[in-house]
Amino acid sequence: MLLTRTAGVAVLATATLSCASAFGPCPCGTSEPPTDDNLLLYVSNQSFAVDPVDMLVRIDGAVAVRDNFEVGSQHNWLRFSLRLAAGSHTVSAASSQAPATADARFDLADGERIYCVVNYWYSPKRGPDAKRRVTVDCQKQPPLFV
Repeated sequence: MLLTRTAGVAVLATATLSCASAFGPCPCGTSEPPTDDNLLLYVSNQSFAVDPVDMLVRIDGAVAVRDNFEVGSQHNWLRFSLRLAAGSHTVSAASSQAPATADARFDLADGERIYCVVNYWYSPKRGPDAKRRVTVDCQKQPPLFV
């Protein structure tokens, strides 16, 4: 299997602290987790209108995260740490509450770490044309909220 997990990530999404991880709570603004995992995946519900929201995140087609995410303070990301082999990878995310999936592709070199942020967005206050959507952004630097 391509992915290995350092802890039971499937039950992690019940935590309500910002940036919770497989290593326990990690409030935003703290340092990197003590891990050699090379993919740090952050998942959040950014919609007060859909709470909780179901999210399914796949990495290279394999299910990495499947759970319901509460909006909390709306600045509430749960962190999942995974280990991938070097090479090209795709992170895909979907919700039954959004009509489309989103994905991001990245190349991972030996010794490198990638940070991916998955968000669900919807605000009916934006009017009748408001869209329900999922976004996936991957980068080589930690997100600003970390």
